[in-house]
Formats: sequence, C-alpha cells, structure tokens
Amino acid sequence: SSVFVRICRSGSDLLENICQKVKILRCLFRKCSRRLFINPKRRENDVKCIDITRNLLQAPVYPGDPSPRVEELHRMRLGDECNVSALYACLHNGTHLDAPWHFFPDGKTVDEIPLTACVGECSVVEGNGLLLGAQAEEMLPKLKPRVLFKGHVQISPSAAFVLSGTELELIGVEEQSVSPPECTASVHRQLLGSGIVLLEGLDLSKVTPGTYFLFAAPVK
Repeated sequence: SSVFVRICRSGSDLLENICQKVKILRCLFRKCSRRLFINPKRRENDVKCIDITRNLLQAPVYPGDPSPRVEELHRMRLGDECNVSALYACLHNGTHLDAPWHFFPDGKTVDEIPLTACVGECSVVEGNGLLLGAQAEEMLPKLKPRVLFKGHVQISPSAAFVLSGTELELIGVEEQSVSPPECTASVHRQLLGSGIVLLEGLDLSKVTPGTYFLFAAPVK
C-alpha cells in the first residue's frame, strides 16, 4: 500500500503527513480541526480511520455473480508446516471499484485508473431511494471531488447526466450497483464514460455525513 501512498500529494501538512504514514488501503480520515491541520507533529492516533469495506465472504452477491469462497490448501492442525489458503472470487464481489472497461471494450482497466481519483477529499451524503437530476443539481455546489452516498441510494439516468457534466472524480454507494437494474447499462456508461470512477458495495454504517479524506486505492 505504501506505493499508493507515496504518490498522494497535498499542499497541507496534515494530508502530507497522512499520505506518508498511513498503511490502510480503504478508509476515511475524518477532517480534523485547524489546530491539528497546522501541526504536523501530532500523532497518527489523533486521526480517526474508518474502514468502509464489507467482509468479502459475507457481503451480498450481485445477482448472477458467483459467490466467493476460500479453499484450505495447507493447515498446521493437519500436520502441514504452515497455513495456506486459496481465494476464489468474482471481481464484482464485496466492496469493489468499477473501471470504464466494465462497460467499454476499449475503456481503462483498474490498473490504468489514476490513483488521484481514488485518494483525496470527499463528501459523505446521506439519503434513500432514487437520486434524481434535480436533486443532484441542488447538492453539486456543496460536494468535494469525490462523493459517497450513505443509505440505499441509487442513481437515475437524469442524475447520471447531471453528475457526469461536473468535475467529480469518484462516486461511491452502499448498494452493489450504483444504478437500478432497469437502467444499469445507461447509468454506468454515462458516468464511466465521463471519467468518473465508481465504488460499489461500501459500508458507511459508522460514518456520519460530512467531509472526509478518502483512501480507496484499488488492488492491481
């Protein structure tokens, strides 16, 4: 994870200190007070880290996808000299990132997505139901470049159209899909086609609405 962290850059002492030290792949950093912001000598423990991923083996499985499983290859209790397991999973299982290649044959794959899209300030917004275009327009002025929707929120085609015309870099939802089943392709193509990265299957149960620092670097 350190290779991801080292390329994160910020003009503030706080974010620079975070990027140099934190070793957690997917977490949120609660925005700190001004006093902590200007004091780079404060300890890491002064920054609260929140894991927003789901347990891969217990998370809901998107309809049609195979369920993940773990196979025991070696076990010390059976006389082996070490414990080794094999993981079998669909890349769509659990908390995952959608790259443009998911819906575009020539689109970028996960390893080609700029890490800057997955790291930086984000807004957490709470809601429930289908997000419409008018609602998206209303919240835009308050949003950071990355937004995570807490609750059972899915994005409508009209909202996707509005959001895709902005400078947003990432959109995250707690649902296994950012859109309802009847418009999956159109919403994904609208958002991914505009360069917005999608995070799906998040767990924001321990997060309150507000501004955070997101670190969601994907596994290559």
